Amino acid sequence: MYCKNCGIENEEYAAYCLNCGSKLEAIPPQNNYTAAVPAKVTPPDQISNFNTQQSPSDNLNRPNNNVPVFPIPQSKPISEYPNYGTQYPQPVYDQYPGYEQKQPLNIWGPFAGYGNQNSHKGWLMDNKGDRTQELLEKIRTNFNDRMIPGAGTEERQLTAKGILVETRSYFMLFWKNITVGLHITQFGKDLYVSIASYLKPPISTIRVLIVIVMLLFGAFTALLLPNILLSQISSMGMGLLGGGGGSAGLATLLCVIGPLGSINSLLLLILIMFSGYKFLTEKDFFAALRTKPNEFDIDDLMAMEKTVEQTVRISMDEIGLDPDDLKPVSSGDKTRLI
Repeated sequence: MYCKNCGIENEEYAAYCLNCGSKLEAIPPQNNYTAAVPAKVTPPDQISNFNTQQSPSDNLNRPNNNVPVFPIPQSKPISEYPNYGTQYPQPVYDQYPGYEQKQPLNIWGPFAGYGNQNSHKGWLMDNKGDRTQELLEKIRTNFNDRMIPGAGTEERQLTAKGILVETRSYFMLFWKNITVGLHITQFGKDLYVSIASYLKPPISTIRVLIVIVMLLFGAFTALLLPNILLSQISSMGMGLLGGGGGSAGLATLLCVIGPLGSINSLLLLILIMFSGYKFLTEKDFFAALRTKPNEFDIDDLMAMEKTVEQTVRISMDEIGLDPDDLKPVSSGDKTRLI
């Protein structure tokens, strides 16, 4: 049986084409064939550009074997048909909203490197999971229309911490040292929305200056102090032979500068170890140099959180969803952001 869509020959009783998947039309039973033969039938030898070769089963019990059955045009090769060779795989479910892929290993948390968490809250809308993709498309458009000066938006795959962990899609908004992540997914039949905000505190100028002084003092005690001690010892020996001495300077170097240098080196070692620990846990090597957020930082954080919330509300209104139907699912603080 030939497929009308791609022209490939299939098994006689096949219901669908093995090549393109189109439904095949079965040949009516021929043992009860009662249809009248057309008055004028073109003989097979006068048919041009048609292939009139049929399998023996095509012409069984027919009253007129000169009538071609399903003639196939041969004006061009079968391989040039539009659907020839088209593959029809099973649906790729990881393209659907809310599907979570697996990663073998990740040493950082999903929001590592974005600073300290300010809030992380979620909401659920009953029986609206089928509107997830529509809401995502609308939010993409509205984020671009915001055009916040100096702000950037990006969709990222965040990975959890551990072995064989999941990845999830987030809308990320970046502004100065503020990061707000928006996650929208289909949770069964429901629609799930979560917003996480992070603030990376600024680096303190005073702490940087202190570290610079410690590094310079450490370099002095490691490179210059030994030469100075040797010089003082030599001068003290010459002074003893000549009646003088440099015992006061040598005592200062050994009793004051030396212990301070040892303490300074120990503090630098602790600082390096702490920075390495923060890098492995929070992806922030300069965490020890950061200070507390100031009032300007908090204002920026609240503005970015409100921007995301308003974008979600507007997007829901535009597609016909009521934001008031969102039910908070966060633990702890029960105040609603949306």
